[in-house]
Amino acid sequence: MEPVNELPDRLSQLMTWITDGWRVEEPILQRSMLHCRTGSICAFEVVVRRDDERRVIALMDDHAVQLWLEQANFHVLHI
Repeated sequence: MEPVNELPDRLSQLMTWITDGWRVEEPILQRSMLHCRTGSICAFEVVVRRDDERRVIALMDDHAVQLWLEQANFHVLHI
C-alpha cells in the first residue's frame, strides 16, 4: 500500500485520543450500509476507553483507514 500523506478528520481525531491515553477496544465493528444510488458503503465503529469513560467514533472506509487498521492489526468484526 502507498503511504498516506493526509489523514481523514475522524481518523486524525482518533489518533489524538490514542496519543492522549485512550485505548481502542476490540473488536472494531465494520458495518455495510446502503447509500441511495451509489450502492453500499462501509464504516468502521471504533470504541475507545480511558478509565471509566468510553467514546465511539465512526470512520468511513478509505485508504488511510484501511492502512491504519492493517498496521495496528486490530480484530475487525464484519456485521
